[in-house]
Amino acid sequence: GQERFTYKEKRCGLKGKIMYLCDYSGSGMKQVAWNEEESVVGIYPAPVGKMVVETEKGFGLYDFASKKITSKILPKQTRVKNVIWSKSYNKAAIVLRLSLIHI
Repeated sequence: GQERFTYKEKRCGLKGKIMYLCDYSGSGMKQVAWNEEESVVGIYPAPVGKMVVETEKGFGLYDFASKKITSKILPKQTRVKNVIWSKSYNKAAIVLRLSLIHI
């Protein structure tokens, strides 16, 4: 999984059990401690204020405001290569090692 990515003018990342969101200069940083049971394997882009989180058990949509996974997307199948969103962020394609899933 990825440990960091850029989205529009924001950087998102994962350092140990801390997820962060900031602008390119590093200012306006929001940090959130990961308090769920399973470990984070990777993080991927999502709509503003959210990120797709890959854990040992599956995938979910994490909301920075509520500090929790608001939607479980998939059970764990295989490693995610990438998550691609439509321009309006109402549809996504999850690219797995050997398949593509539309949600």
